[in-house]
Amino acid sequence: MPEKRAKELTFRPAGTPFDPSIVPRKQGNQQLESTGAGRRLKQDDEGNERGHRVTGRANKSPDDDPSANTFVRTVGADVAQAHGYNHLLSGGELGILRPGNISRGGVDAITAKVVNGKAQIFLNDFTDVDTSKPSNKDKQARWFKELQTAVADNRLDFGDPATNAAVVKAIKDGEVYVRTVRIDTAPHKTPDKMLPVTVGTPEKLDPQ
Repeated sequence: MPEKRAKELTFRPAGTPFDPSIVPRKQGNQQLESTGAGRRLKQDDEGNERGHRVTGRANKSPDDDPSANTFVRTVGADVAQAHGYNHLLSGGELGILRPGNISRGGVDAITAKVVNGKAQIFLNDFTDVDTSKPSNKDKQARWFKELQTAVADNRLDFGDPATNAAVVKAIKDGEVYVRTVRIDTAPHKTPDKMLPVTVGTPEKLDPQ
């Protein structure tokens, strides 16, 4: 690929450090995402950055087309996850942590609702309409640690000190909730239709 084209696609040269900063989404003059909402690369025991590889999710049934299922279950799942996140932001929530790729473990996205200076924080679990999501306290505790990382070291920045303070106070006050967000991918068969999103009832988190 020509270097000019690589730069246009924001590729970075091999060996250069990963830059996790993002251009936050805005609505008018309001910043809808923290500047620290981008995903960080994991590090190995020696402090070297490791990428997040995408693993194809193929249906192994011999009656199915493996390539088609790999696309739908991997790329399609990433698209659905991003759509769910955008739906939450369009509904008035603020992004603390964007979705990563579907192969990456951990919380799918973290958002906050701030009203009159008070915030509630949501650890969002994106899924389809048919998948069961039983409560898992160990997993939720790990998600809470991801929230703590997303607001540490001046990473949290909505361009408004009052909003930043409301989010920090919500964490201290235990106003953190786990929530399932279901995206119906059936309308993919009709490209001009938006994917329906159903936001589940929040469950207050007990990180202990």
